[in-house]
Amino acid sequence: MRFEITVLLALVLAFAKGTTDIEAFTNDNNLFAADIYKEVIKTNKENVLISPLSAEIVFALTQSGAKGQTGEEIRTSLHLPNTDEETRSVVKSVLPTLNGDGYFRLYSANKIYVTDKFPVKEEFKQVATRVYQADLENVDFGHNIETANIINKWVERQTQNKIHNLIEPDMLDDRTVAILLNALYFNAKWNSRFNGRLTKKGNFYKTARDVAEIDFMHNYNEMYNYYESKELNAKFLELPFLGDGLSMVFVLPNE
Repeated sequence: MRFEITVLLALVLAFAKGTTDIEAFTNDNNLFAADIYKEVIKTNKENVLISPLSAEIVFALTQSGAKGQTGEEIRTSLHLPNTDEETRSVVKSVLPTLNGDGYFRLYSANKIYVTDKFPVKEEFKQVATRVYQADLENVDFGHNIETANIINKWVERQTQNKIHNLIEPDMLDDRTVAILLNALYFNAKWNSRFNGRLTKKGNFYKTARDVAEIDFMHNYNEMYNYYESKELNAKFLELPFLGDGLSMVFVLPNE
């Protein structure tokens, strides 16, 4: 029997009346998240952290530059609205909600590095800036060391210096056309903080036979949302962050 733990960061937004499009976008993003997870676990058997929202936003930007069947296929794969205009409208409404509410810090930054062999149309630049809050920059991928350094510096700034050397120079050459980037930064406190003195060693089962001894946090004074799903054959535990706007949901498959 194999045991896995999937950790999902669930953004719970309080929508006002008339925001059904945003609610639909949230539900569709959940479908896209499931699609990504299914693909990731096919080839990756180690621990992995993914942000489906990051991927969906940056690819939604690229579909604004695609026409006809290409644009339709991108929107279908991402579970986006049927047209580019509808997609722009909902993204423009969603992105401001990622700025935090005083209790947490959450923001998303988008950037596309394009080879200097292809000038970017002004119309696309305007859409990127005004709708997707994104920046575009032409670079010489042939100068791979210099360009990798430029990209990595941007990533470091956007992630509060948490991510380093995302792009290796040997990943770039003069055949590279574009690099699409999304940086998502999140910082929050638990609604009920864990007492460090209660942290204890325990066995963590990566699989039925692969066991590691790690530190376990404990909290005996709070009630948390817990659910067992027979349909999904899994257990769910929700831990809220301070402010009641965000929570982390732990999913533990039974097999």
